[in-house]
Amino acid sequence: MEFLLWIFGLYLLFAVVLPAWLRWRVRRHMQRFAQAAGQQTKRPQREGKVTVHTTAETKHVRDDVGEYVEFEEITTQTETEC
Repeated sequence: MEFLLWIFGLYLLFAVVLPAWLRWRVRRHMQRFAQAAGQQTKRPQREGKVTVHTTAETKHVRDDVGEYVEFEEITTQTETEC
């Protein structure tokens, strides 16, 4: 009879308690990693919904990088005729 109680106890431990404990630990670690990365869990959006994420307009360049030059390419008449 004692042998059956041990088998039942081990079954209960490995089939019920251990998986529940592991799920709890994984969720806890996922939340900690998300908070550390500054991210929050997002709800899945509806299919076909379009979202636009904008960035800051100013460009941040460190002072020790050197001079930053922003330029545009201009095409001339002779380049477009070729």
